[in-house]
Amino acid sequence: MQKAMLGLRGLVPKLNYWPVSSNGLCRSIKFAVDWGNANPSQAEAIGKRAQQLMESISMDRVYGYMFHLISEYAKLQDFKPVPPSSAQQVCEESLLCFADDRQKELLMKSAVAAVSPTPPCTLIKRPNPNYFTIWAEQKQKIIDNLKDKENRTNAAIT
Repeated sequence: MQKAMLGLRGLVPKLNYWPVSSNGLCRSIKFAVDWGNANPSQAEAIGKRAQQLMESISMDRVYGYMFHLISEYAKLQDFKPVPPSSAQQVCEESLLCFADDRQKELLMKSAVAAVSPTPPCTLIKRPNPNYFTIWAEQKQKIIDNLKDKENRTNAAIT
């Protein structure tokens, strides 16, 4: 249950990535590298799962998610947005002329050639009202456990 629930949304520590603490960054990176060297098959599995997750995220899925996010946010608005008189319409060409080569490449990759013929994706409904709270707590618990192991290892070294 825990692994299945955690895998439903986003990156999960120790499943798709190894969390590195911003406090004591160098020690945290050293701990992660030492763990990876001591557990090469597990480290490789984490990397492969992260790669699979990233490969499964197409621009269609990103745009579908953005559509749902903006649609739900719009339902919370209690006013009708009106563009100011000073607003200017921006087209692809005007945006590209300000971008450097790398930005142009990324913008061209994410460009939409035509409106999608299929409707946006259907988001999975939460199994219960506390879904995101439980998910966040489980994710934090994994990170805290790793920090404890890291601190114990560092304490033993010093």
